[in-house]
Amino acid sequence: MRAILAINPAVHVTAVEPDHERAAAIAYDPRVTIVIASFEEFAATATPQYAGVVMNPPFALPGQPTVWMDHLYTAWDLLNHGGQLLALAPNSCTYRTDRDHRAMREFITVHGGYEQLPAGAFTTSGSEVDTVLLHARRPVDR
Repeated sequence: MRAILAINPAVHVTAVEPDHERAAAIAYDPRVTIVIASFEEFAATATPQYAGVVMNPPFALPGQPTVWMDHLYTAWDLLNHGGQLLALAPNSCTYRTDRDHRAMREFITVHGGYEQLPAGAFTTSGSEVDTVLLHARRPVDR
């Protein structure tokens, strides 16, 4: 979030964080609105108005092994036409062959692409999962 604000000082950021402690750790900035809620709760009442969504969705939750996909599709629906989506995702999205993973790869390929991140990129934060950065741009209505 700090990097986004540093590069784009005129933007307004909506930070959605379900964890109260993490939300409290976000430094005050008048350009930031902090929403303490799950992404699903936030999206249920949000309107599609965002020029960009940058996210680190949960990769899996109990009973939801691909919850990250749900988050990406939900974020996509919140974008304005021409809006950009950037999301971390498990590297498995590049090779798993089940229907959901194939559909996600096709979706990302049609609207953008992905970049492999270095192995162990998030080891210091406690994650050993290899990751990719997905990027997609919502088409502009003509």
